[in-house]
Amino acid sequence: MIAGHNLSYIGTIIGGQMTMVVWAFFFCFELPALFNCFMYRHEAAIGISNTTNSLRYPNLFVLFVAHLLPPFTAVTLQLSLLTYDQKYNLLKSKYPSCINFANDTLFEIYDWNVNPWIAISGIGILTFVLVVAAYGFGIVFHTMHILHKLRVHMSVETFKMHKNALISLSMQCLIPSIFLIVPICTVFIIIVNNMTEFQGFPFFRIPMRNVFLELSNCSFFGFTSHSCVSTIIMITTNARYSTTVKHKISQVVCQGKSSSVPVIIPLSMTNVQN
Repeated sequence: MIAGHNLSYIGTIIGGQMTMVVWAFFFCFELPALFNCFMYRHEAAIGISNTTNSLRYPNLFVLFVAHLLPPFTAVTLQLSLLTYDQKYNLLKSKYPSCINFANDTLFEIYDWNVNPWIAISGIGILTFVLVVAAYGFGIVFHTMHILHKLRVHMSVETFKMHKNALISLSMQCLIPSIFLIVPICTVFIIIVNNMTEFQGFPFFRIPMRNVFLELSNCSFFGFTSHSCVSTIIMITTNARYSTTVKHKISQVVCQGKSSSVPVIIPLSMTNVQN
């Protein structure tokens, strides 16, 4: 169930469904973008070695498959749209208190029993992510194997640069993924166990045993912090970026302190000026 709290003003122009389709289309490009970063590091390590065979064509094929995720998500999500009568009947049977929302253009609800395309969309997205992620981790291990094999021929600075870049990329993928995996898993468990009747209650009115169910509603706000967390990790794990940020912060703090400190002119100096 998608209400207006997570849709922008543009939803009033093109509708809530199309807004979600456009958002999902652009958001899914993060998968090929991250894979491209790992592929670049892998090709850089192979460029140093003269004995390791390049995996350029398999990498390009997986990159092409990753670029199929955005159009697949957009098309299947658009096909998951329910008609007004289907939404009305679904709300009337499962969420009678929300039946007035059926007339809101910023409100959408999906049911795989009525329209199976939403299930196809979810299973397909999960398959794309698992396949590309598994191949990406294989590239990481292969790159580390190449770097360790060439460590005796590389300077300490060069080896450290490649190693830190791989660690930074891995952390940018793994840690922010929590904000994607937790909401998806909670919704999946609730749908599979048919626990949807507990959703939608105010958090402070439900007993602690149903906190997990309410998490399916609140945790989707974590989607918005995914890119922010990824950017913070990129800055903190890069020595150059973190040093620049610390320097700028110290400059701002020092300027704020200097402007807030009053300037005291000695009495003798004022007498001389007079």
